[in-house]
Amino acid sequence: MAKDEKIQLVHPQGKNAPKISMKTYELFSAAIIQTLEQHQPMILTDIAEGVRQYIADNSFQFDGSVEWYTVSVKQHLESEGVIETTMEKGRKMHRLK
Repeated sequence: MAKDEKIQLVHPQGKNAPKISMKTYELFSAAIIQTLEQHQPMILTDIAEGVRQYIADNSFQFDGSVEWYTVSVKQHLESEGVIETTMEKGRKMHRLK
């Protein structure tokens, strides 16, 4: 894989989504899925905390905004049908499909 290979993220509502590095996408995708496999459903804040813990536990170096990348990759996974979002007691909850 080329060092600067990028993936075009897709927003579930068709809005503009960023391009990010494939390496970053793979890191966040794995972290989000693992977090949701352990505890679901979850609110986005808890998913971001799980991603932060995954990065720390696996000694990955990441200097960007964990929250921003978590939201962007979560939305992409949602658009691909990997994650679903529902409202429970007035809160957006996320789970694996």
